[in-house]
Amino acid sequence: MLYLILAILCSSAINLGFALVKQRGCDNLSVTWMNYFTAASVSAVLALTGKLPHAQFDLSAALGNVRGTLTDNGSLTVALLFGVLTGVIYLAVLLVTQYSINRNGPSPTTMFSKLGVIIPILLSVFLWNETPSALRWVGMALALASLVVFNWDGGLHLNGLLLLTFLAGGAAELANKLFSVWCDERFKPLFLFVVFFVCVLLCTVLLVSKNGKRRITGQEMLIGAGIGVCNLSAAFFVIRALGVLPSSIVFPALCAGVILLIAVVGRFCFAERLGKRGFAAIAMTVVSLVLVNL
Repeated sequence: MLYLILAILCSSAINLGFALVKQRGCDNLSVTWMNYFTAASVSAVLALTGKLPHAQFDLSAALGNVRGTLTDNGSLTVALLFGVLTGVIYLAVLLVTQYSINRNGPSPTTMFSKLGVIIPILLSVFLWNETPSALRWVGMALALASLVVFNWDGGLHLNGLLLLTFLAGGAAELANKLFSVWCDERFKPLFLFVVFFVCVLLCTVLLVSKNGKRRITGQEMLIGAGIGVCNLSAAFFVIRALGVLPSSIVFPALCAGVILLIAVVGRFCFAERLGKRGFAAIAMTVVSLVLVNL
């Protein structure tokens, strides 16, 4: 249970950290760069000290992995190539999330981002012939209903940025799903290093083009490093929690816990005002995420 609580705290700290960036007047891009630099550095150490299987780059083997026949050569190639693509996706997702937090607050952003989990679940029905249980179908229907409730104000008024956050969250979850299908888990440290290294490179280009020679402040370095550590720690604690608790408990509790904790902290620390519809939508989201993860 301790690992699960730590996973909830670390996962919540990521979005709350970016809410703090706005409150303190820090530069979002500088904090993002430091976040990814920290994550890339730690994942590099894990990749170098871990015992990766001996393998070589092989495109034909990678195609075999995509078709369902996992090999070490294929997994290495997928980890490298798909890691580059996932790095681009991760940075885009984070930039969208940051912008939404600044415009809409941490609670609605987290709610819509977490709801993105229904995208890979729906795609799994068509791509891998997976059949969701009746409870999952109910959960997905409730998730879609929560989107309508949140955007309803005498009629359906869509918040384009929050819907983009929903799609971005789904893209990140889909990337994680594809890695689990196409690649051996032993190559996860290498995959994460490639992902975060690509994020650092792209973020460096954006940072230089936007800020020129402006130096990152100590406060931005501290917040960014903290978010980076939370990024990796959240994944670590989820894995450890799954070692002692069934996934049917870990994932529902993680999703619900993160949304509720951010809603509470956002209300008291960032003066968020969601209104009755907002709180109703959050409650529906929590229930829906519990159902889709059962």
